[in-house]
Amino acid sequence: MSEKPPSPAENEEEEDNTEEGEVFMVVEKQPELIGGVKALQESVEERYPESAKDSGIEGRVIVQFVVDKQGNVQDPRVTRSVHKQLDEAAIEAVREQKFKPGRQRGEPVNVQMSLPVTFRD
Repeated sequence: MSEKPPSPAENEEEEDNTEEGEVFMVVEKQPELIGGVKALQESVEERYPESAKDSGIEGRVIVQFVVDKQGNVQDPRVTRSVHKQLDEAAIEAVREQKFKPGRQRGEPVNVQMSLPVTFRD
């Protein structure tokens, strides 16, 4: 039984399929938040629930997520909670952010990240 080696094109396709779900923790070039922290803070302020403000609920929520190869936020979840209302607002604010994808060996890759989301009146 003789197998011919895959052509380079087949090899690349195979690599892409096997790496599609791979998530890196550390990469050569981290994802960059488009618009910076200012963009995130603007989203946070828009979503800060009035009832939480009125009750004096504030603090820092930590949201963990994956930035995919296209720079989109995937699977955001709270790893440090302050209050249910703020947790939900933080997830919404992070979900709408766009990133320049992280890179490993010059190629865009999926990267796990955490961001602090601060609510204060």
